[in-house]
Amino acid sequence: MTSTTQSDPSEGVLAPHPRLYLPGGPVRVTTATSRRIAARVEEFADSFLVEGDRDEVPATHNGHLIRARRMQRRVVTLLAQWLATGDRRYRDGVIDHVTAMGGWEYWSWITWRRDDPRPDAIFDLSYGENSTTLALAYDLLHDDLSDGERQLIIDIARSRALQPFLAVVERDEAWWLGKDDSNWNTVCAGGAGILALALHEELTEAQAVLPIVEESFVPFMTSLERTDGGWPEGIGYWAYGMSWAFMYLLSHERSTGRPHPLLRAPATASTIEFPLDFWPYGHPCSFGDSNHFSLSPLHVHVAEQLGCTAAVEAARPMIAGGAFEAEDESRPLAAEALLLGAAEGEISTGQGTEADPVRSYTGLGWVRLADRWPEPRFYLAVRGGTSGVPHGHRDLLSFHAVVDGEHLIENLTPHEYLDTTFGPRREELFEMAPVSKNVPLIDGVGIVNGVHIAPRLLEVDGFPAVALDATEAMGVARGDEPLAESCRRLFVLFDDRAALVLDTIDLAHDGRVETRLHTRGTVTTDGSHASVVGEQARLTIAHAATAPGGPAELARFDLVAAPTTPTTPGEEATLLRWHGPTALGKRYVTATLLARGQADAEVRLVPADGDVRVEVQVGDWRHDFVSPAKE
Repeated sequence: MTSTTQSDPSEGVLAPHPRLYLPGGPVRVTTATSRRIAARVEEFADSFLVEGDRDEVPATHNGHLIRARRMQRRVVTLLAQWLATGDRRYRDGVIDHVTAMGGWEYWSWITWRRDDPRPDAIFDLSYGENSTTLALAYDLLHDDLSDGERQLIIDIARSRALQPFLAVVERDEAWWLGKDDSNWNTVCAGGAGILALALHEELTEAQAVLPIVEESFVPFMTSLERTDGGWPEGIGYWAYGMSWAFMYLLSHERSTGRPHPLLRAPATASTIEFPLDFWPYGHPCSFGDSNHFSLSPLHVHVAEQLGCTAAVEAARPMIAGGAFEAEDESRPLAAEALLLGAAEGEISTGQGTEADPVRSYTGLGWVRLADRWPEPRFYLAVRGGTSGVPHGHRDLLSFHAVVDGEHLIENLTPHEYLDTTFGPRREELFEMAPVSKNVPLIDGVGIVNGVHIAPRLLEVDGFPAVALDATEAMGVARGDEPLAESCRRLFVLFDDRAALVLDTIDLAHDGRVETRLHTRGTVTTDGSHASVVGEQARLTIAHAATAPGGPAELARFDLVAAPTTPTTPGEEATLLRWHGPTALGKRYVTATLLARGQADAEVRLVPADGDVRVEVQVGDWRHDFVSPAKE
């Protein structure tokens, strides 16, 4: 921590400015990577001196929030360049931008749609982000503000941020307050809290806000204890919600000179590697909305603060490769990296310590299954856990596969938000439903919402495996009878050679079963075999299944390739499906073998004492096993 002042907000005394998570000067630029980052900051800052889009609201979903993000990127970048150079053009540019924020009639897209311009009509994500922008401007310019400029920021903060926060809380309309599973908690409460720390001495409202923020954060951060550091909203919303959590908690530490127990808790350290576990080689293998991730200087800074060596080592090569130098309208990556000194540390070669390639976030129900970690040759992300979570999809039993560094099997997820995305008809969207996931379907449907599947880690003849029992998760059919008497899925990873997905399904009545895979690679099919070719990597897929009537009647059925029908044009992928025989049946066993590369791959199902023995062959290598019994 920069500040060593032992102070406390309740005592009315905080460290001098700058006291928030971004330190003031001097800015250090001593490595080749940081020099490149500094050049990008200068380039961006110069472009932001032009008035440009500071008042423009994009004509898209939640356009006012996008405007808030653009404004924060502009302000933080100008602040970084001011601190790096002392050139007053950049400092004056910050004041111009803050003045523009004060003149916006609406801060929220929601109230704009309601035609309700009252500043205290809501306190949503836009308010949280705008509050943070104001706080950073005030904190980093504090000693250089004129009386008029200081009063300008104070007036905007009071009337447009802190008073609305308190009013919405008082009216009991802050649904996000104290939520343990929503990014809204930390973005809204955290944004208000950062501003309250910045203006603690100036506004009585600031002193009233901080206890509310502290109370709101507790369930959010302590929920990580139940999920082993995982996050139910996925890696995209982990990045969003945790960024504001980290910004506030770091700001609190620097303001008070004391460690914050929520930041220093073991559960917080355990969450640092979560997004990296589901982002192999930069491929998002998360579940639910916003399946994307980019490395953040703040993420790396907190990893360093908490001693998370593996995460820091994983980040260094990405930083050297330009992770913080790209154009990103949502976050001021280059500016934060410059001010936090994120590229000043030693850049490693990326040869980190080998870790356990199998990692289960038991409380969350997600599993990372790989042949080695880091830098896996064969990687699976497996989705157990709970359906019906915020930003979740009906994707239990699904998985992603990354082979030789390429994402070859993936769930299909939305890449834009529409009015239906968060409305009562959300479940009708293609990307939310099981039909867009790599799952088995029974009579055309998948799992229901509000159910839980606990993954069971085991070994199959020494090979790592994950078993999922989805019997209850399949819900009911006609007459409220269970759709399935038994529905089990088993993943087995055969080193870096291949992965097997085995489905064993017994229906209550005659019905139809199919299994689905989705890919953006080039697909060719040949009977029960298929090939998926990416830009550099390749998968060979072999499939086998039982016919209706029991495991004694074994047969092959063709894999069929078909185009998908995404909501957003241009997001098409290829669906590979085994859709079963013409006749209906009660028992289905299907085996899908994913073999790395262009392989001579085969999978067979053979009757064995009332069960089915699985015979796997990849080239000259063979392995046979009988599916493990239910737990």
